[in-house]
Amino acid sequence: MRILQLMAAGAALALAIPTADAQERDDSFKWTGGIEAGRTVYARNLNGAIRVESAAGMTVDVRAVKQWRRGDPKDVTITAEKTSRGDILVCAIWEGRRTRCDEDGYSSRGGDSWIKGRDNDVSVEFTILLPKGVKLDASTVNGALGIAGATAAVKAHTVNGSIEAASAGGPVIAKTVNGSIRVRAATVG
Repeated sequence: MRILQLMAAGAALALAIPTADAQERDDSFKWTGGIEAGRTVYARNLNGAIRVESAAGMTVDVRAVKQWRRGDPKDVTITAEKTSRGDILVCAIWEGRRTRCDEDGYSSRGGDSWIKGRDNDVSVEFTILLPKGVKLDASTVNGALGIAGATAAVKAHTVNGSIEAASAGGPVIAKTVNGSIRVRAATVG
């Protein structure tokens, strides 16, 4: 009987300990801000997907989920802010001593790596709710872009990933190096 109890306790302990392949998640980033029609939401990511859906009102909602196996999620900072022009800038920034993120994308001075270390496998998956009449400029290096419900101009760019984008009220410009593109647009741009 004692052996059976020890075996049951050992099995329960083995199930409670995550395996080396287990992926951890942190979905604590949430941001909400108002925006006017005609303005732009800029979304920038290096490693992970960006998904965009339509919003019910004139509020942009941003949710981000960090996922990793061996990386350190503290090495990735997520920001969302309203710019002086009234646009919204959303960025995932991998800690580098001189890395910047702005409307034009990422920049790094002095040879710093955007993603610190080869063992940093942290990815960020964004979900953004986009209001009617708001333009979108979204880019990621390693990840897919899924854009549905846009009603203004859309720019979508990824290096390694597919793009599926639709806009009922503006042109869609989509570019990828390694991936497929599916676009539906009211006008071609």
